[in-house]
Amino acid sequence: MNKLLGYAAAHEAGMRLYSRTLDEDHRRRNAAIEGLKIGFGDTRSRSIPSQR
Repeated sequence: MNKLLGYAAAHEAGMRLYSRTLDEDHRRRNAAIEGLKIGFGDTRSRSIPSQR
């Protein structure tokens, strides 16, 4: 599994455990909220330095 960017390993484990307790629709809402917090996952913006 890929590690979540921006969170410590213990925090990530807690988030995964919490996510498993949710129904699918709540899991999607939770993922949307986390996406707003840390970004939408554009790997290019995190892995390739800006070339301005």
